[in-house]
Amino acid sequence: MFYLSGASPSTVLAARHPNLGLMLQPGNSLWRFADRCGPWAVDHATFRRSWRFDLDRYLVWLEELTIGP
Repeated sequence: MFYLSGASPSTVLAARHPNLGLMLQPGNSLWRFADRCGPWAVDHATFRRSWRFDLDRYLVWLEELTIGP
C-alpha cells in the first residue's frame, strides 16, 4: 500500500519511507519534487475550486509533465 500526499515535499522527504510519495495535481508545483519523493500519481483536480476542469487542458498538462532527468 502507498500513501500519496499533497503535503510539502520536505515532509515527504523527511519521512523517507518507500511507501510514501506525492499526489500531483494541475496547479501545484509538486511535480518538481516527484523524482526525489518516491512513488507518485497524478490527480485531475476536478473538485478543487481554483481549478476548472477542462479535459483538453488537462491532457496538455499531462503531456508537458516532465519528471526526472
